[in-house]
Amino acid sequence: MTAPFPANTPRKALTHKDVVKSCKYIETGSYFALEGVRCCVHGTISSPVIITADEIRSNTASYDLVVERRRDLFAAINGLTEAPTGSCLTCGHLKEKKFKDVNFEYLGGEPLPGGMGIQHYSQCNERCTYCPYTQENKFIEPQYDILSYLEHFRKRGKLRGENWIDFSGGEPAMLKNLDEILTYLLSNKLLPGLQRCHRFKHSRYIDPFGIQFENVQPNPRRAPERGYYFPANVPRLLRRVLERHGLAAEEYQVSAERTPQIEQPNG
Repeated sequence: MTAPFPANTPRKALTHKDVVKSCKYIETGSYFALEGVRCCVHGTISSPVIITADEIRSNTASYDLVVERRRDLFAAINGLTEAPTGSCLTCGHLKEKKFKDVNFEYLGGEPLPGGMGIQHYSQCNERCTYCPYTQENKFIEPQYDILSYLEHFRKRGKLRGENWIDFSGGEPAMLKNLDEILTYLLSNKLLPGLQRCHRFKHSRYIDPFGIQFENVQPNPRRAPERGYYFPANVPRLLRRVLERHGLAAEEYQVSAERTPQIEQPNG
């Protein structure tokens, strides 16, 4: 996949007093999708890819390149250049502000739903018939290392916490480096809002901290309508990661309750 924006894109000079259109997602968001990194994903609404999966795999992605691509997208939205804009031009998150208040230097910093997501894979052990990955038979292993991308910002002192992270997929429990990812998120204080099931509610936080695990197996001891359960190793894994970072597991509520399924797994 080629670079999503043309190189050396010309721009009109702006002054600090100029009123422009921007949004917090363009300035601080990074959503890890299969094809690369977008600024945001809200269902079928999303920014264009600003860093491709190939660029991350080949180690050509860098902090400076991410900032440059964000600026390219901003310039295209404001009619200063011609470049892909995805859904941005019609998105309600786009707001007018003074150019002096626009900043593309940071990753994260506040809980923006859809602004930081981990979905660079779609592999799953279920085949729910309502799922588009099942319908398209599109079960793909992780396409790149998301931690190397985050490291570009951390090394510059530009990685901020208090994020709302959508950790979906696919099936998170099938990631070989799940432990490493959770450890990184906690070590760098990128939480508290890590969304999806397996809910953790900490006394210091308002937002839930959890991950959606669909990695379930038949349980013959339960009634047919409740015949699926979370593997016992998942709560143990999460507790171990919490305790490793000095977060007392007893302060969290670890739930193995499933979100109701529309369809039962068929494979």
